[in-house]
Amino acid sequence: MSALSSVAAFRGGIVTPSFSNLERRLRRFDPDVRPAVYAIATQHRYLADLAKSYPGLLFSLAVPASWSSPARNARTGQAAAAITRGESIDRAASLIGLPRWLRALPPEAYRRPLGTLPTSDFFRVRIANLLPKRRSQAAAWLETVMEAAEWGDETYALWTARVETRDKNPFLVSRRYRRDRRNLALWAWYSQRPATVAGVWCERRWQPTMGGVGAIGEARAWKDRVDLELELAGLEIADLWLEPGEALGYHFVPLATVSAIDDEARRMDHCIRTYGDCVALGQSRLWSIEQDGRPVASLELATGRSRAPIVKQLRGIRNAAVDDDVWVAVHTWIRAQPFRLIDVPDRPLAYQIPLDRLTWQRVWRPYWLEKRRIPSWLPLSATAGDLYAI
Repeated sequence: MSALSSVAAFRGGIVTPSFSNLERRLRRFDPDVRPAVYAIATQHRYLADLAKSYPGLLFSLAVPASWSSPARNARTGQAAAAITRGESIDRAASLIGLPRWLRALPPEAYRRPLGTLPTSDFFRVRIANLLPKRRSQAAAWLETVMEAAEWGDETYALWTARVETRDKNPFLVSRRYRRDRRNLALWAWYSQRPATVAGVWCERRWQPTMGGVGAIGEARAWKDRVDLELELAGLEIADLWLEPGEALGYHFVPLATVSAIDDEARRMDHCIRTYGDCVALGQSRLWSIEQDGRPVASLELATGRSRAPIVKQLRGIRNAAVDDDVWVAVHTWIRAQPFRLIDVPDRPLAYQIPLDRLTWQRVWRPYWLEKRRIPSWLPLSATAGDLYAI
């Protein structure tokens, strides 16, 4: 006897809903999908039983997949018919590409249409030990794993599942991962392909044994380099505003190329790579301050209301404060230069800057080709706003 039979009336296999175990289970689905799920569940008692035995299959019969097509819709109808005939649940699920491991997830896991999910035995055996412990975590966990499988591969999806469920600081990692998940997937993908343009920029390769926080830090460092390359691609920084020189034993060296800015970031261990947009807009100029051939500080010049160059930032290694004699040297060097007003051109806001199309495509083409598609968030041509959204 089914779990529903004692609390609902049947007429020719049709379910007449009442407040029952079925209805309580259906209420656990997200409110946005609950009406569609309820409509399917009340068509036949075997379909209703899926709310307990395989919530993901009931959800997929009710909510079209994210890659729905006429062929997929036909298979969905075949799966529903197979269930009503009393055939194997696993066979019905296989008709629409649902993996067996999905049966372990509760109704709370399903909030948006399902995409392509890993179905290999390799993945099924390993994911069983990485399922979420709480119902409240199931939806975020499933979304994370789906996106990881879509943007990366099965090994990367298993890693994200482990991070979500087993990291020592799951709240911190979960929150940071949601903000960085596309960037993290791209870094993991490119780090395994060092021969690609963006793969060369990876300072460390992704490994399945890495912790979540450490991986996010590496991915952010890589993304800073990608941003810098794309923001300054095709630009020639000819006007440095001031002349290179020396003051009080300190040498002032311009950072006018991607490689110079990247080298400074490595040597000083701070975030100077993130100022490429300001340089591209003509709002800033970057300088390295050296003494006896070693860098001691990084300088950002900007324009004030008078349009004259002013010191916006002066930082030492790891953003440490610099000694007073460095400040004195900076102002001595500036005052020794001929006074001039900077002609700042009218430029769009940073997120509106069009990026060099050829460089953009050269960076992402390997990813597009392997995935055999161009994601909406990684288009053929882009502005800086598209870059920041990754």
